[in-house]
Formats: sequence, structure tokens, C-alpha cells
Amino acid sequence: DKDVPTAPWRSAMTLPRELALQGIKGQAWLCAPVAREVDAVFIPLSLPLPTGPVLKQDLGAVLADSGGRFRLRVCGQAKGSWALTLSNAAEDVWRLVYDAAVQQYWVDRSASGLVDFHHAFAACHVAPRISDAPETDVFLYADSASMETIADGGLTCITSVVFPRAPWTQMWVEGAVQV
Repeated sequence: DKDVPTAPWRSAMTLPRELALQGIKGQAWLCAPVAREVDAVFIPLSLPLPTGPVLKQDLGAVLADSGGRFRLRVCGQAKGSWALTLSNAAEDVWRLVYDAAVQQYWVDRSASGLVDFHHAFAACHVAPRISDAPETDVFLYADSASMETIADGGLTCITSVVFPRAPWTQMWVEGAVQV
């Protein structure tokens, strides 16, 4: 789209993937996990989070040398909803939510930074949870302009282009999950 606030690029590319078929409830599903080699260029965040219903973590020191590139793993019970929110000093917000009641993941980039360049950009994107495993297992790969959500071994994937006005420095976690 010519309105995207980038120059000279006009789009984003997803991370390299490995493709495989996985059987779920008698049906074959294509899963697309990120290629193992990609992990070498993303700093894994291992965070000692306090316990409680809403957890807040300052990522500033953890991400200081990351160049804005990191990966998180979020695991929780499939019967319980949870949310992960990233924010920054410019008050930009990006959210990843698992809604157990409807078995869906959704990403909200409506306040993720520069969003007013096109009427359809500030939006939520929804994808079904296909896995029947008792736990959700989600990897988030982030860099300065994209968030890749890879859930349940690549059965559910959401790529979200973002234009934050400052690096992500805060994280909130709601619900019973491990990060």
C-alpha cells in the first residue's frame, strides 16, 4: 500500500518457516512454525515475573542491547483466557490475547504507534485456535516493525506489522500464564 509510513519499502516479510502437516481430530492441518535457525537472531526473554492476577515487567534493561529484536514464549491452560500487552514511552500499545471462551487468538495493533495513515490499519486481527492440546503454547517474535505470533507449533500464526514511535519497554501479563 502506498500509504504505509516506510521508505523505500512498502510491505513486510514474514519469518522463514518450516511446513508440515499435523492431524487434529481426524483432519490434516498445515502448520508453519518458524525455522529453527531464526532463533539465533532473536534474544530470548526469560523473565522472573512476580505472581498475581496482573503482572507488570519493565523490559527496558532486558532489551537495552537487543536492537528491538526479541522473542517471548507464553504458555497457559487452554481453558483459561490470558493477555500480553507491550507498551513504550510514547504510550503505544500492542496486545496479544487468547480468548478461551471462543478458542481464538487475537492481536490488537489499534494503538501500536503510527496507525492513522490508512483507515483499515488500526485494527484487531483474529485467528482460531486449532490445537486440541490442554495448554496454549505461543511464541512471539518481535522486531522494530513486526510482531510474529506463532501458536501451538505453528497451527495458528498472525503476522502484525507495527510502527511504534519508541522501543517496547513495558509488558503486562493478565491471566494464568508463564512467560
